[in-house]
Amino acid sequence: MTGYRQGSRRCREGGETEESKSWDKQSSRDERESSADKSISQQIVLEPDRNQKEEPAYPSYKPERVTRNEICSALARGGIWQLFWSSSTVGIPSLEETELPGSIVVNAVLTEPFRTRGRVIIDNFRERFVMGVKFLLRLLADYGKVEIILTDVKDPLARRMYKELAGFAWIRLHPVSLKYPVENPLVLRCALKRGDSHINKKDTVWVIDVQGLAALGACLGEGYPLYRRVVAAGGPAHHPTTHISALVGTPLSHFIK
Repeated sequence: MTGYRQGSRRCREGGETEESKSWDKQSSRDERESSADKSISQQIVLEPDRNQKEEPAYPSYKPERVTRNEICSALARGGIWQLFWSSSTVGIPSLEETELPGSIVVNAVLTEPFRTRGRVIIDNFRERFVMGVKFLLRLLADYGKVEIILTDVKDPLARRMYKELAGFAWIRLHPVSLKYPVENPLVLRCALKRGDSHINKKDTVWVIDVQGLAALGACLGEGYPLYRRVVAAGGPAHHPTTHISALVGTPLSHFIK
């Protein structure tokens, strides 16, 4: 497992960007930022395991055999449930909520400072991400869809992910412009409903970001609670961008040298 050993991994922004349809017309500024972003070398620095072997804390499940109640209980117990946003509560969905979501949005486009880049999570934790997507089906209403938000569905990484999810008709990819505040769940929900005629405007929509979905996959598929997060160190003017994987609760002073 990636988080267990000390070291570093690099993942480069690669692939040619092709023009694709999006909700808003891409501005020239967005294009320059996207081009510059592709040249940044991404690095995840893994914290030492301090000679402690991290064992699963809970039972693991199979997506095709688990019930919705088992999923809800496991996610609440593992600290993952709070990572969902629901349009019906405008916050964390209730565990007793009877109205199932017609759509669950997985957002891989994050523009806030110090947020982990979506492609870093997908590239380094792809198996957990894919596993998390498969579990989402159990949380959806009948004929519900998982809407995955990306900057470019033609990207080689997105193509590989889509290939792994081939055969799942309830998964759709949506390209968006890299514009703030694209990660705001209210903005995302309104844009999705406005731009996709297949989405019922009255349906409940849930939103979770890409790192939250990877944590969901680790919780349900491997039995790990939310104990580690990947954070970005630096900012737009910091090259190369560095991502640090650390235990939840690690003091900020630990990273300052």
